[in-house]
Amino acid sequence: MGPEILTRTSSNKYGADFLVGAKCKIYTTGGETFTVEPLFGQTGNDALYIEDRSKEAGIVIGFVKIDPNEKKFLLAIGEKTPERDFIIMKAIVFPYINVLWLGAILMGFGTFVAFLRRLKQTKDLK
Repeated sequence: MGPEILTRTSSNKYGADFLVGAKCKIYTTGGETFTVEPLFGQTGNDALYIEDRSKEAGIVIGFVKIDPNEKKFLLAIGEKTPERDFIIMKAIVFPYINVLWLGAILMGFGTFVAFLRRLKQTKDLK
């Protein structure tokens, strides 16, 4: 069974003079069914191609060409691996991290000693 063709001439959110849509059903090997509806429209002399995608199935479908004289259309179908819902982090081992921490502690200690010396100097001047 081919895609069901829909025609819309009323106002739409894309601002097109008219829209033609193809309601396509996608059947996966797991038995799931998804519906996508790519659109083709026209505004004046400009063509408007709006593809539709099913993230779950990883399919993108869009119009490539419409020939109204022969009543034929061409759809492009693309496959994309579904996006995973996790983050990949790469841990890098830095062998001299202890030296870095030692330097940070020494700088903090030096700042504290300098603060105490400055505090003592201001008390001696008063």
